[in-house]
Amino acid sequence: MKPLFYGILWGLALLLIAFTLVLGYQCVFGETPSRYDCSLQDIEKQVYDGDTLKDVRVVIHRHDFIPENYGNPWPGIHITERGVEIETDIRISGIDTPEKRVSTKNADGTPRSVKSRERERAAAYASRQALIDMLKANDGRLSISDPILGKYAGRTVANVAIKEKDVATQLIEMGHAKAYDGGRKPDWNWGD
Repeated sequence: MKPLFYGILWGLALLLIAFTLVLGYQCVFGETPSRYDCSLQDIEKQVYDGDTLKDVRVVIHRHDFIPENYGNPWPGIHITERGVEIETDIRISGIDTPEKRVSTKNADGTPRSVKSRERERAAAYASRQALIDMLKANDGRLSISDPILGKYAGRTVANVAIKEKDVATQLIEMGHAKAYDGGRKPDWNWGD
């Protein structure tokens, strides 16, 4: 219980620092950027599922720093040749994809069949692979816009784009995701 609690506290602390840096940027330099450039170092490892990315590096302030002169000022904040970067988990806004860890019950409490759970699990891996393929085609680079603090585990919820194309729209069109507005999750039960 304690490791989970401390993990959540660290996550919240990092997000607070990130938002403070963004607000500081606004105060010093004026306008907030509408898009933030991001990168993944290990795409296979960092794509958790079709709608969640782990440990994404987000450039929150561009500057010609010499990283060796600064080091890492705080866990999750990095000074790189691109500028000041934070590391955060990102939930793609506007969609839900099937879960790898499937529920054994339907929304009404009735048990789900083994076949239905197997189909959801297969669909979860297919949606994850579709996102991995999109990211690999762009060398792990993406951009986010309209970031907000998510309700689970300190994740950032944001619109995600790869080469200016909205990822949520692409995953919906490919049949790997359903529209989701943060309320009740879509039903992924395919029946028997």
